[in-house]
Amino acid sequence: MKTDLRSWLTDVEAHGELKTVHGADWNKEIGTVVELNAKARGPALLFDKIKDYPAGFRLLAGAMSSAKRLSLTLGMPLSLEGLDLIRSMKDKMRGWSDELDEFPPMVVKDGAIFQNVDEGERINLLKFPAPLWHHDDGGRYIGTGSVAIMRERNGDWVNLGTYRVMIHDEKSAGIFIAPGHHGRIIMESYWKAGEPCPIAISVGHHPIFLFAGSFSLPPRVSEYNYAGSVLHERIPVVAGRLTGLPLPVFSEIVLEGFLYPNELRSEGKFGEWPGYYVSDARPEPVIQVKAVYYRNDPIILGAWPGRPPHDSTYRHSIIKSANLWELLERARIGGITGVYRPESGAANLLTLISLKQTYDGQARQAAIVASQLLHPSHPTRYVIVVDDDIDVMNLEDVMWAVCTRSDPIRSITLIDHTRANFLDPMVRSRFDENAGHTSSCAVIDACRPFPLRDRFPKVAESSAEFKQQIREKWKGILNL
Repeated sequence: MKTDLRSWLTDVEAHGELKTVHGADWNKEIGTVVELNAKARGPALLFDKIKDYPAGFRLLAGAMSSAKRLSLTLGMPLSLEGLDLIRSMKDKMRGWSDELDEFPPMVVKDGAIFQNVDEGERINLLKFPAPLWHHDDGGRYIGTGSVAIMRERNGDWVNLGTYRVMIHDEKSAGIFIAPGHHGRIIMESYWKAGEPCPIAISVGHHPIFLFAGSFSLPPRVSEYNYAGSVLHERIPVVAGRLTGLPLPVFSEIVLEGFLYPNELRSEGKFGEWPGYYVSDARPEPVIQVKAVYYRNDPIILGAWPGRPPHDSTYRHSIIKSANLWELLERARIGGITGVYRPESGAANLLTLISLKQTYDGQARQAAIVASQLLHPSHPTRYVIVVDDDIDVMNLEDVMWAVCTRSDPIRSITLIDHTRANFLDPMVRSRFDENAGHTSSCAVIDACRPFPLRDRFPKVAESSAEFKQQIREKWKGILNL
């Protein structure tokens, strides 16, 4: 039962991390409540009795927007947060990757997802409370915390990817899959052969699938294996009745259908993760839904994006920081004491690294390698490297190092023609359609110059030990 969303909700509620909201309107109100809750670092929100919908047709948001909820999802110690959580997750990620083959999905004959089956004229996507998340969105998005399940045309590789899904009408939906993503590569392989691409969209599920579907795995590695490795348990799946695609047994809602060759329809616009309406309405692939499966009292898993911090930035910040740290260690970059991709950069565009210098050029080496290590869909625009006495999770601390330990002429390196995300508001293709999905990256070495490390001015502050003594002495009088 580890992969049942309802068991997850019970655990989260028991830890005081869930609040149920009754009577909210799907039309912009839910989106704004989730926006304000994200910025207030509030609990996960379970919306019920949504306007125009019967009780029991629900929507969950903010699933992994706190240390405790993220840890409950991934089986991490609940006592950890901040850099301690990132470090612990980094250590576990090596095992998650190395043990993939031990946790293939487990096929079963039936599952809770088939409690209700709608086919033919009974299909009505509007029976589910998909919200209009932002005021200027082009439609209602049933898929933001969803995963698209697809299988390569000639092979066994099953891919799960998180792509936005907008309802067109009762029986069709639009899907946006940016160039270079595995789902788009699979779809285009079918289209090139003149065949429709089978697809299933799991709209509601345990958050482990959102984690896996938005994680950057190598080609031909299934997110089912990765999720199983994280939970240390094989994921139970059941075959879709029309496509044969493996569906999570405990999915709340699944749309099953086909993407027909070059059938496009206007999709968007949509407020995206950088905090802007980056992509205008444009022709995108259409899912012709042939069957809808759902549990009694189904739950949509939503993930509201927008101006950071948003529903997904905390999760991405911790996970991508841990992932980059682990990759740097695999690349044999030594001395690293912290890695953080802040929410202010939407967990993508700013990377902060602290290290203990042991040789000249180490800081610049770490920064340049870090700028290129992550998947192309998660590029960074600025990499700042600081000494190990700087707290990378404290932007005031980091900027103090930038202002006092860097010299713009000597400390900044510009790297041009780096890969950029299609939804980046500054991607060059937005200004020049012949430029491609490229941008640039600035590397800032804000460490004490290595040759001067022993002669650099001493920091004017008390020792950590003495500060702790003072806190203990005065804790009853001063808030220290």
